[in-house]
Amino acid sequence: MSLINSKEKILAGACLVSLLGMSPQAFAGGNGSPLPMEQQQATKKITGTVTDAMGPVIGASVLVKGTSTGAATDFDGKFTLNAAPGATLVVSYIGYVTKEVKVDSRNTYNITLEEDKKMLDEVVVVGYGTMKKSDISGASVSL
Repeated sequence: MSLINSKEKILAGACLVSLLGMSPQAFAGGNGSPLPMEQQQATKKITGTVTDAMGPVIGASVLVKGTSTGAATDFDGKFTLNAAPGATLVVSYIGYVTKEVKVDSRNTYNITLEEDKKMLDEVVVVGYGTMKKSDISGASVSL
């Protein structure tokens, strides 16, 4: 009886070790990728640069609209992600107007963001959060 128990434990351990190296998509019946095969083939690698009037925008968010696919720009304002032709890229950053760009046949996109002057004029940053200018009583500094 103990010999059978021992063999079952060894077999169960071997199965567990082999399963640890598999992706969750393999259990869902996929091919290791979260996208269906037709969407995988339709996507292409998109690269680009996000800038403003002063130069590259570091940490801007670039998302494919309607999906969870996205990237943040690096120190040079560059990003890379996969998107299908016809999809819309949504580029946003605090203090700038959000911009939407349609993906076409190009692989490289140079996107320029504009400052949201209305938003910057109405918000004052304080040591523990943000407040509207009209709600502040006391000393404040404008930049």
